[in-house]
Amino acid sequence: MNYSIKYLDEAKIDLRDIVIYIWDYSISVAQKIVKFLTDKIDRELSITPHMYREYSPWIRVIPHKWYVIFYKVNDEKKLVEIITVAHWARDLNNLNNLDIKKD
Repeated sequence: MNYSIKYLDEAKIDLRDIVIYIWDYSISVAQKIVKFLTDKIDRELSITPHMYREYSPWIRVIPHKWYVIFYKVNDEKKLVEIITVAHWARDLNNLNNLDIKKD
């Protein structure tokens, strides 16, 4: 059985901010980057959510070119929660929305 994917509000804001930032340079590139990120998340994590390394005991991370995607897996609910999408150049240790508790 596949896992459901849920984008938390912060992750939705992050994706919107990526589009806004890149929009000035190229509308099509902004759309392609976000589509590629969301397609990767939806395709890979719905089938194999444990394939990426652990960032902390309850959070995993997908590195992708300029971005890192943080997520939690809930095996009981068959749910993957996308927590945040951050540019790799950010101080990842100081992201406010990375709650390392299980649930």
